[in-house]
Amino acid sequence: MAVAVALYAINFATFPEPPSIDLGPLLELWYAIVSGLLLRRAALALNSRAS
Repeated sequence: MAVAVALYAINFATFPEPPSIDLGPLLELWYAIVSGLLLRRAALALNSRAS
């Protein structure tokens, strides 16, 4: 969560000018990684309950 907040802070700090590098793909990758880890953890929790 701290990484996402930091990336948003960089975008807001440079508003209305865009930042020198596009942070959108990096932010998207971060959310994809976090979502994958959460889904994996949820699947493991469901499997342990079924046992």
